[in-house]
Amino acid sequence: MVVGDHFYILIHLKAVLELLRIIDRIVVRKEKSENKDTKAINILYEERLKKYNFLTLIFGKKFLEKFKK
Repeated sequence: MVVGDHFYILIHLKAVLELLRIIDRIVVRKEKSENKDTKAINILYEERLKKYNFLTLIFGKKFLEKFKK
């Protein structure tokens, strides 16, 4: 694979993760409007964000490993 291909793949993976975050925000807003227990919803949302950040970190590490080869 060419280095440009790796960047192309990484950019698209990052875009997919950002899209998932946006969808999650919309879902959280809807849950907040329907439910009065916003503290519990905020905690769940923070946990989801940690997972997305972890996925981004994993993809970044895998990308760097392939890039170094």
